[in-house]
Amino acid sequence: MARISVIMPVYNAQSTVMRALQSLLAQSFADWECICVDDGSTDGSGELLDEAARGDSRIRVTHQANAGVSAARNAALSQVSGAYVTFLDADDEFEPFAFARMVEALGVSPADENSLVACSWDALAFGARCVPAGSESAWFQAHAVPRDVEYAEFTPALLFAENTIPRLQVLFRASLLEDSAIRFDPSLSMGEDLAFLCALYARTHGAKLVSSRVYIYHVDSQGSAMQRAAADVHDKIDRDLDALCAVFADWQSAGFFPQYAAALVEWSVAFIEYSILRQEPQWRASRLVRLRDAWRTALGDDDELQGIEPHAFPMVQLCLGCSDDGALAVGESKAARIALAWRLKHYGVGDIASKVVGKLHR
Repeated sequence: MARISVIMPVYNAQSTVMRALQSLLAQSFADWECICVDDGSTDGSGELLDEAARGDSRIRVTHQANAGVSAARNAALSQVSGAYVTFLDADDEFEPFAFARMVEALGVSPADENSLVACSWDALAFGARCVPAGSESAWFQAHAVPRDVEYAEFTPALLFAENTIPRLQVLFRASLLEDSAIRFDPSLSMGEDLAFLCALYARTHGAKLVSSRVYIYHVDSQGSAMQRAAADVHDKIDRDLDALCAVFADWQSAGFFPQYAAALVEWSVAFIEYSILRQEPQWRASRLVRLRDAWRTALGDDDELQGIEPHAFPMVQLCLGCSDDGALAVGESKAARIALAWRLKHYGVGDIASKVVGKLHR
C-alpha cells in the first residue's frame, strides 16, 4: 500500500501528461501511487499513460468513455490504496520535493512506513506557483499560498478566512472518503472543486496549512480555459450558484446547520449575492429567490442572524426580504447604496479606486 495516492484525470493532454508524470517520478519521497483516469481521450493520451504504467508499477491507468473531470476523479478516488490523497492535473506539476515537504509538514518520519496512518492531521493545505513566472493573476497572487497555521478542529474560518478554496491544493486522509462518502458532483460544470473542498474540510478534525509552494500551475495550458469560463458573467453566476447550492445541500444533510449557517451565508454575500444584485432586475430575480431559499433553509430561526457581522447584515436582509418573484423590498437606488456600503467595508476604498484606475487606463 502506497502512503500517498495521487489522483490525475486525463483528457486530451498528450502534450503535457508526461511532464506531469515525470514530476512524480522525480519525487524524493517515493512511496506514492498515481491513479490516472483517461476520460475518453482521442489524442493519444491513453497510449502514453499505458506506456508509463508499463514502465513503473506505481502508475495505474483506467480508461473510460468521456464523462467529465468530476466523473474521472471519482473513478480514481474509488481505487485509492494510500493513507493520504492529493490531486494533480495532467497539465501541471509537483515540485520534486513536494511529497517530502508534505510528509515533513505532517510531522511524521518519511522512513516509518506506518507514520502516516498514525498521523493526527486529517488535511494539509499547501501553496502553489505559476509558470511562466509573472503570469499570475492578482487573484492568484492573493490566494495561492496559505499562511502557516493549524486548526485542531473545523471552524468555518478554515474555509472562509484562509486560502484553502477553491483550488485542490490539499493532501487529505483517505478514510474521509469512505467515512463521509465525499465525491465530486458530476452535475456541476464549474465549481466542483469548491463543493468538494467545502464538504471535505467541514469533516476534518485537524487541518494544517503551510505556505510551501509545492504545486506548479502552467498558465499557458490552464489560463485560457479559466478565462473562457469567466467571460460570460451570467453563465458564471449560474454555475457559481449551482456550486453554492450544492454546498448548502451537503451541509444541511450533514447536520452542520444551524451551527455554521451564519458563516456560510455571510461568505456567500461576497461569493455571489453582490454579483447577482449588480445584474438587471428581470434576469437576477430567479437567482435571488434561489439564493434566498438556500439561506432560509440554513438559517431556520431568525435568531441565527445574530451570527452575521454588522456590515453584512443589510445585504443578508436584502436577499432574505425579496418576494417570491424576486422583487426587492426596497427601491433600486437604496439597494445599490446598501451594496456599495457593503463593498466599501468588505474590500476597502482602495479596491474600488484600483478598479476605476484600471478602467481609465484601458
